[in-house]
Parts: sequence; structure tokens; C-alpha cells
Amino acid sequence: MALYSRCGAYRYLLSRRWGPGGMLLYVLLNPSTATEAANDPTIERC
Repeated sequence: MALYSRCGAYRYLLSRRWGPGGMLLYVLLNPSTATEAANDPTIERC
């Protein structure tokens, strides 16, 4: 799931669900080009 600004230039939320259970939060400082449909190298490393 992803949440974008109205103009689509900013992503406020990107989440993935792998299965039931607890949650994990990553706070990343570098910009990511991942979308709700496709990962980028930053997301692949997490």
C-alpha cells in the first residue's frame, strides 16, 4: 500500500505485508523510488 500527495510527487507511506504477526518500522533518510507494485534496491536490502 502507498499513500501519495495529491500531485503524486511525494510518497508519505509505503507498506508491505508478508504475513500475520508483528510489525516493523523502517525510517529511511535517502529517497526511494519504490512503489506499491515494484521494489527498488533500498527496499530489497531491507
